[in-house]
Amino acid sequence: MAQKAPANANNKDLDIFDLEAVSRHLKKLDPTLLEWSVADAERDVAGASRLVLGLLREPSLRRKFPLALREGEQGSFCRWLTGPGAARLKLSPQAIEHVRLAFQKDPGNRTQHIYLQLPGVHKSQPLAVTPAGGRTFVKWLLKQGRQKYHLADEEILWFIQGNIEDPWSMLVTHYLVQPEWQKEHPLALTATGRREWLAWLERQHQVRVPASAVSTLHLSPVDEVRLIGRQHQQTKPSPSGGQPDFETLVKSVTAEVPPPLQRAWNKRLQRDMEAGLPDKPGVNLIGHFSYPSGLQRAALAMAQALEQTGYRVSKRDLPAGLRNDTLDRSAFLGVELHDITLSVIAPFDSLEKRYQQSGLPLLPDIHRVGVWYWELDQFPAEWIERAASMQELWPPLASSQKRCDLSCRCLSSKCPPA
Repeated sequence: MAQKAPANANNKDLDIFDLEAVSRHLKKLDPTLLEWSVADAERDVAGASRLVLGLLREPSLRRKFPLALREGEQGSFCRWLTGPGAARLKLSPQAIEHVRLAFQKDPGNRTQHIYLQLPGVHKSQPLAVTPAGGRTFVKWLLKQGRQKYHLADEEILWFIQGNIEDPWSMLVTHYLVQPEWQKEHPLALTATGRREWLAWLERQHQVRVPASAVSTLHLSPVDEVRLIGRQHQQTKPSPSGGQPDFETLVKSVTAEVPPPLQRAWNKRLQRDMEAGLPDKPGVNLIGHFSYPSGLQRAALAMAQALEQTGYRVSKRDLPAGLRNDTLDRSAFLGVELHDITLSVIAPFDSLEKRYQQSGLPLLPDIHRVGVWYWELDQFPAEWIERAASMQELWPPLASSQKRCDLSCRCLSSKCPPA
């Protein structure tokens, strides 16, 4: 659990990773929010969720089960609560089943899904998971979340409490939808850059995440090496103008990995090397991965085809709105690791706006390819201006390629590789 903000912090601050502080704040907003009883679990799954959350406000239980919610149905806390704990609380078989179903459902998932599908909220609340923005974020969850998105109290509370158990995961997720954070700290998710990012979070926003709370890194070591090499080339270009060879980069990066992480990092690197990852080409792919549609199928098919031919694909979802996006977006928050990005979307907005909506910064030196679909006899006139932001266009059909060639003479256009 993240530590409390300094005592001299602004009295409007709320450390969203401090359960006691959040609980006091919630009680002021709505005294009924934190109420629970064994009878609630007898009634339904929502009541069982409140029972779980209420029990976990007991410090001794949190110390015994620090990842009670995160571990889910197979975790030690759920097993205890549906076994010895149930006997202690005198839960009926029906209440035990409701508890088990609550863990299966993971009520906080829906809150996270809604949060991830709202680029406007990411932009308006860039400090949502810091003390400086925690109070506003909780207010947004309890007002707009409840009213506009029909979030139940237990869905909001499970989301908040799950993040308190694992603040690192929430910080990583928040980082992946905050273009400004990524731009300012491009190496935050690497073994060499993580310490600097965490120091910045503490210095600037009073977010303190102890080393013991930091879980596994988001990227593979091979991807870290590539990302670090590209960043060094941008900030400290070599006289020859090219990047050092991969083996030289590996040695350089390995030397910079903090000692506490070196053993685990080296093991993961060895697995990457044995799997031949350094020799595999890679591309970034932006598409509507969480929107069941023809464009989603096109993006998934392209990713599958690339992976089957030996490419590694970093997939990034472009939200299409909550009415359309019904699938979990968290699996499609890849960053631009590679030098080529394919965009399997309809370019109704500018490149800058599309990147902002997807939660990515617009990086320099990326070769961008538009894989654009349309069913008209003519290449859409409003797309011609959008095409100028691409280095290539890949129309899906030969007939589309001909119409594209006539409209966008300044670009290389060709059908996607078979």
